[in-house]
Amino acid sequence: MNSINKDYYRITLHVNFVGVIIILNTVLVDDEYNSLQRLKQMVEKNSNLKIISLYQDSEKFLEEIDDYLNELNIVFLDIEMPGIKGLELAEIIISKNEDIEIIFVTAYNEYAVEAFEINALDYLLKPISKKRFKKTVSRIKSVLDEKNEKEKKKLIINTFGQIKFKDSSSNKLDLKWQTAKAEELFYYLLRYEGEFTAKDKIIDNLWPESSVDRARDILYTTIYNLRKTFKQLGFSRIVLSKRGFYKINLNNIKLDTVEFKTLIRKYNQKELKAERLLKKLESLYQGDYLADKSYNWLHAYRINLKNMYKSVLDKVSTEFRKNNKQKLYKKSLKIMTEIDPLDEKNFKKLIKVYKKEGKKVSAQRWYKKLENNLWRELKIKPDFKISNC
Repeated sequence: MNSINKDYYRITLHVNFVGVIIILNTVLVDDEYNSLQRLKQMVEKNSNLKIISLYQDSEKFLEEIDDYLNELNIVFLDIEMPGIKGLELAEIIISKNEDIEIIFVTAYNEYAVEAFEINALDYLLKPISKKRFKKTVSRIKSVLDEKNEKEKKKLIINTFGQIKFKDSSSNKLDLKWQTAKAEELFYYLLRYEGEFTAKDKIIDNLWPESSVDRARDILYTTIYNLRKTFKQLGFSRIVLSKRGFYKINLNNIKLDTVEFKTLIRKYNQKELKAERLLKKLESLYQGDYLADKSYNWLHAYRINLKNMYKSVLDKVSTEFRKNNKQKLYKKSLKIMTEIDPLDEKNFKKLIKVYKKEGKKVSAQRWYKKLENNLWRELKIKPDFKISNC
């Protein structure tokens, strides 16, 4: 039997704000009919759970999951099944919708570590006792609370210049990192902006001197500490994992680098005007990426972001010049001299503008500023004279 009374059990997630009741749509997957029916009876006794469908065939479930992907909240999943195994199926489910909670049901306890890595909500051993299932229900209730608050609270992270953490009410958050490595690991994962990063790659960058076994143990502990740190601030599921990979969950995070790249993409696709872009980027880019950090893995990415900014500023300044928008042209050039105070090209353009406007004092002031920058940093003089501009 592939599925049981699927249409009969199909419902839609709803929230009754009068009683603050959240109904979670649930699917049960187990190839053993008797185990499936026993689990069904237990689940139906929980008023917060409604069964969408029962499956004895994992491949059939995978074929039909897209029919209710956005409605599904919890999957009770057997691990040892013919065809697609439970652990593999769980990864596929989470890759489709990472907000779906997985509760593993199995007769074997050797899969506990792997279940943990997939972020399973719980791990039930057969035969499931009523007492043990009550603990699962308790965990489900905590998830209900999180679901209820999910859209109300957002973590805002500014990484350009001084690092700042705020909540969605603009309250500053004071993070107390368990260890320096916990802080570094968070920034390392954040750099990939919601993309999974391989465990071995993380270890190579953060614990290159440690043995593989030792580094893995430290990584697991550090991941645990990170989750604990953010949970204390009211943010759950910040770090997600699947077998051998980790990532920062950006669902409830507003990250300045993501907004930065989105703005540039929209401008390049002519979806955003240059004036608007300049205003937004000037507000976002408050300094170099993670300016007060000196991690070995950080430098190349910091330079990459800086070059992205310089490149798009060069484009908008050219656009302003061609459209005779002198005020904006000068503003974009000034921003570029702040980003790269040793780039003579932008100083020369700015000096030419002031000379053309007849503002000799301003032209001399900017030339003097370039002289000071070059001498202080490189002990050299500009390649051009102000009289040649």
